[in-house]
Amino acid sequence: MPPVRPASDDHDAGGRRKGILPAKGLQVLNRQREHPCGRADLSAKPVGRLRLVQAVALAGLLPAISLTNIACHRTCTGRTAGFTPQPGDLLFQDLDAGPLCDAIEQVTLGHDGANLSHVGLVARDARRAGVVIEAVSAGVVVTPLEVFLARSLDPQGRPKVLAGRLNPAVVANGRRLALRAVEHARTLEGARYDRHFLVDNDSYYCSELIYEVFRRANEGRPLFDLRPMTFREPGSEEPLAAWTVYFAGLGVAIPEGCPGINPGGISRSPVLTIVHEYGAVTRKPASCGSDPMVRQQQ
Repeated sequence: MPPVRPASDDHDAGGRRKGILPAKGLQVLNRQREHPCGRADLSAKPVGRLRLVQAVALAGLLPAISLTNIACHRTCTGRTAGFTPQPGDLLFQDLDAGPLCDAIEQVTLGHDGANLSHVGLVARDARRAGVVIEAVSAGVVVTPLEVFLARSLDPQGRPKVLAGRLNPAVVANGRRLALRAVEHARTLEGARYDRHFLVDNDSYYCSELIYEVFRRANEGRPLFDLRPMTFREPGSEEPLAAWTVYFAGLGVAIPEGCPGINPGGISRSPVLTIVHEYGAVTRKPASCGSDPMVRQQQ
């Protein structure tokens, strides 16, 4: 099937925002392996099907990361080259931590071709120190900023992290909205990690957490787009092996076609501006094309 050309980057020919799918009607998986989306309405077909492998899947399977021998541990305070992250900023991380990270980065694309497999929200603690609110295997937690930055380093010992901020040219009162998102994120501390990657089930993977807190901050209107997920090998009808193993371990069906979101997609959103790059993240070659994240459904 030839690719469909969108009416614009963000809206269809009828002026509706593309890719916003209803959150209601999704069902938590049961033991009968029913289709994990239940009867969610996917009739508002997006231009293409996002090759989305949910970034925070990595959090449930990553090995523990020791920080004691990381040179950056003492210096990654967040203040580099005159840049200090603000509460409400998003930190996108390029993690090198095994097959799931590789699977995520193989079929998603971040800002300027970056391989991004995790995202967290900047906040401050009671002492005004920088922290990151993030969804990991333990659930929604608050992590010291220097610990977050020290997880994955480039050859020069710099964090493989991009910082994003709401674009004031696109989002009115973006600073206020970002601070409200932080407030909503704090109310979710301790929430369960979403191992099934289903929205609207009171548990969260990393990019779902970001989607939800900004939606709440924006009076229930989504700021970032949900798209139908696919866990398939690019150019194939078969799922990537890492995801076959992952979902088999959970005893559930792969949520192919369910609405979801990933760090790379958020980093490319027009409502966001990348304001700082801490270190050298891995990037895909230019041959990937202008928008390799969106591929026509086979």
